[in-house]
Amino acid sequence: MKALVGILSITCVALVILLVFKPHENFGEPEAPEIDRSGITLFYNEIDEALNYPQILSAKIISESSDKIIFNITYYYPEQTEGETYNLSVHPDTGDWAYSGNEIFIGSRTIPITVSLRIKEAGRTLSESTVMYFYVNHYRDNKYIGKVFDQVVPFEKIWKKKGY
Repeated sequence: MKALVGILSITCVALVILLVFKPHENFGEPEAPEIDRSGITLFYNEIDEALNYPQILSAKIISESSDKIIFNITYYYPEQTEGETYNLSVHPDTGDWAYSGNEIFIGSRTIPITVSLRIKEAGRTLSESTVMYFYVNHYRDNKYIGKVFDQVVPFEKIWKKKGY
C-alpha cells in the first residue's frame, strides 16, 4: 500500500510540474505576444522651413504582425541639387532586420516602408528591440555624406519568425 501511495505521489508531483512548467521549444527566449499597434502615430514634426534638407514629419503604423511592420512615413524635401540624393530608412535596434532604405523626392510626400524580421543565426526564432530609428542619409555623386535627419523613438517589440 505504501508503494502505491508513493507512486501516486510521484505521479501527482510530475503532473503538477508539467502543468506549471510547460516545455517550450524556445526555452530561455522571451514570449512573443501578438501586438497590433495599427493606426498609431509614433511622432509628428512640423516642417522647419529654415532647413534646406529633407525632414521626416511623421511615422504612422499601418499594420503590425509578429515579423513585420508597415509604416506610412510622411516627409518634406524642399529642393534638390544636381548630383545629390537622399535615402529614408527605418529600422529597429537589432541586427535582425531586412533593409528598408528608400530614395526620396522633392515635395511633401507619404510613402509606405516595411520593416521585416530577418534572423541570420540558424535556430533562433525571436529577436527583441527597444527603439525604432527613423533617418535620412545624404549622398553626393553616389558617395555617402552623412545623416541629415535622425529621430529615435522608443518601440519595444519581440519579433518572431512566422510559423513559430
